[in-house]
Amino acid sequence: MEASDGRLWVLKPGQEKSGEHVALIGAGPQGMTVRAVDRDTALEYLAAKPGFQVEAKDGRLWVLKPGQEKSGNHVARIGVGPLGSTVRAVDAETMEAYLAAQS
Repeated sequence: MEASDGRLWVLKPGQEKSGEHVALIGAGPQGMTVRAVDRDTALEYLAAKPGFQVEAKDGRLWVLKPGQEKSGNHVARIGVGPLGSTVRAVDAETMEAYLAAQS
């Protein structure tokens, strides 16, 4: 992460700033604009919570506790994640814990 001029760049390892990026105005801490090379990277940043691994793909989130793996059998809640995203978890307990956790 790199903050400058009221904007916060969010990058995954191996990513570099680009002129072609997404900007989420007011979505970051203290109303900062979040910039990332793609929407999924920005979404993962906004959805991060301690004790959970978050993975975004095509605007949808998977939330996992340590040791859990994605499964075809899962629960989903539409529109409850950042920016109205769908959140998926392997079970209802993980989903509820994630939604109740503070960022």
